[in-house]
Amino acid sequence: MKRLLIDLVLLALCATAIGGCLLYAAPAPFPRQRRPRVLCRTALVGQWRMRWGAWSGVATLNRDGSYEARAGDCRYVGSWSYVRSVLHITESCRPERADSWQHYPVVFDLATMRGRVDEPGLVFNVRLERVGVQRED
Repeated sequence: MKRLLIDLVLLALCATAIGGCLLYAAPAPFPRQRRPRVLCRTALVGQWRMRWGAWSGVATLNRDGSYEARAGDCRYVGSWSYVRSVLHITESCRPERADSWQHYPVVFDLATMRGRVDEPGLVFNVRLERVGVQRED
């Protein structure tokens, strides 16, 4: 009987100690927020499926800043740059004609690679998808 009483007292002390530790334990940390994807110029180099308003084709952004895009029989050439979250595309499907060149500043949502050209008289959505990579939506 004395042994049973000692065991019960020890059990009560252990339970109090464990319970006390649980009361003073540090809270769980907040879940980590994903850092936004940092897009830099080198991340854009390569082949992309480009949806450019109603137009869809394959574009190549070359390391040297040159640009080529194809949709059906149309071939566009030009240059590209990425400055302060804006992809600048300068292109022409008739490069020999000086009046055929167009410039498009595309502001991107870096998480989705979707953007928008919003210039006076010219508004359309743009989406880039890496060639060979499956879409998530």
